[in-house]
Amino acid sequence: MRAEARRETIVTAAMRKFASRGYERTRVADVATALKVTEPVVFQQFGSKAGLFIAVVGRATDEFAAHLEGMAEENPDVLTLLAQMLSAEHLDRLHQKGGLGVLFADATRRPIGDPIRDAADRGITRIVRMVGQMLRRGQSAGSVRRDIAATELAWFALSLIQAWAFRHSHRVGPVPSFERDIIAGEIDSMRPRSRRARRGL
Repeated sequence: MRAEARRETIVTAAMRKFASRGYERTRVADVATALKVTEPVVFQQFGSKAGLFIAVVGRATDEFAAHLEGMAEENPDVLTLLAQMLSAEHLDRLHQKGGLGVLFADATRRPIGDPIRDAADRGITRIVRMVGQMLRRGQSAGSVRRDIAATELAWFALSLIQAWAFRHSHRVGPVPSFERDIIAGEIDSMRPRSRRARRGL
């Protein structure tokens, strides 16, 4: 197998393991066993477990970016797209065991300055840029407020995903109707303010 193909195969297997078991509980040996290769084969490609996880975070970023592009094609209106992206149903799927959100949550728990955290931050910044571009199109079309920079709105939107993770790790039980109300209010705040609201009346 060519080196690049072997590398991609290892990343694919590692992604499944890390997403289902987490960084700390996954061993390089688990990945090697799944591929029926020896640990040195994996280390030869990535140098360390951290190096392997960084590659996995990069792949997760690519996959989420592609997922977001697919959602954008189905939802030309950016606020409809954001409402779907931030819906409880979508975030539940994203953060379920084996989902892409699990990988980012794991990576962002690392301390600042850790190369794994840096990889996650780069991935998140890339997604923010994508969402910012979509919001700029919405601003040009008049469906998104223009008094706040699109990038700032994009960071705000993605912060809601982190807020979801916080709420769900501390709550007693789901409150779907309240979740929907929260997202609806936050999406509505991105719409252009009326002339009356701008005058403070």
